[in-house]
Amino acid sequence: MNLHGVRYLPNGTFVAIGNGGAVIQSDRFAHLLQGARRPNGFLLTLYPGLGETVQIQKSANLINWTNLTTFTNPPNQSLFIDHPASDQVGIYRAVSP
Repeated sequence: MNLHGVRYLPNGTFVAIGNGGAVIQSDRFAHLLQGARRPNGFLLTLYPGLGETVQIQKSANLINWTNLTTFTNPPNQSLFIDHPASDQVGIYRAVSP
């Protein structure tokens, strides 16, 4: 089958359109969390699945995690800035409680 288009949907799935009008939809993907250093802190962008509550957490050692914020049923990407910007090591993750 040749694919003619693929689109990510807000419910966390991909839909592909192929030959003869074939439509294929994937299972849900895990949350996508992107990060970038900014002058005023560390900017986190969360791309959640629809209808989910998602917590952003931070750890310095991968053992102890601190909740930074919670997004409840965000329809689109959500932004969070971890203040202040520092050189302290931090690992971030998005989890569904």
